Amino acid sequence: MLLKSCDSLKVCIKVADFYRVNKVVRNNAHPLPHIEATLQSLSGKKIFTTLDLLAGYWQIPLDEKSKPITAFAIGSELFEWNVLPFGLVTSPAIFQATMEAVVGDLLGKSAFVYVDDLLIASETLEQHQTDLREILTRIRGSGMKLRASKCHIAQKEVEYLGHRITPDGVKTEEAKVEKMRKFSRPTNSKELQSFWDWWDIIANSF
Repeated sequence: MLLKSCDSLKVCIKVADFYRVNKVVRNNAHPLPHIEATLQSLSGKKIFTTLDLLAGYWQIPLDEKSKPITAFAIGSELFEWNVLPFGLVTSPAIFQATMEAVVGDLLGKSAFVYVDDLLIASETLEQHQTDLREILTRIRGSGMKLRASKCHIAQKEVEYLGHRITPDGVKTEEAKVEKMRKFSRPTNSKELQSFWDWWDIIANSF
């Protein structure tokens, strides 16, 4: 069991193991954006807003036919997820496709989406007000909800996808650089892959 805090609401949830389900479920083919390409698209942008979606995946209801495959047991009781759960192999692609549909034709222009990370970027404050108003209207129309305490509005610098986004370009978060410095020498293939993942983040910032 895991105690999860969501603002003032605390709920106990079962961390479901979808290992066997993920081996047989048909994965959604919707691709995730290339982080490097997204960061390059921010060139010339001066004003930024990051939006946090309340409870992320849980805002997407599951189809009735899909619920049984998410079933899990607590004691003698059997439960099913009513919303898109974390850990299911199809969840990131489903959420990505949903958010791309929400922002529509603004995707890659003033709105940038990486699963549940949403960035609005504009060249001027006046344009940013227009862009932000339009994105919020579309989010409201979709029924999605935001966590206001974690939204950062009209900033000159923001954190996005492990980077510091500024008018002068993209910089790597110092905390992540420090973690790379302290990275232990890999001793197996899993640790080596983790090392290369971190290196990709650092390399894309230069």
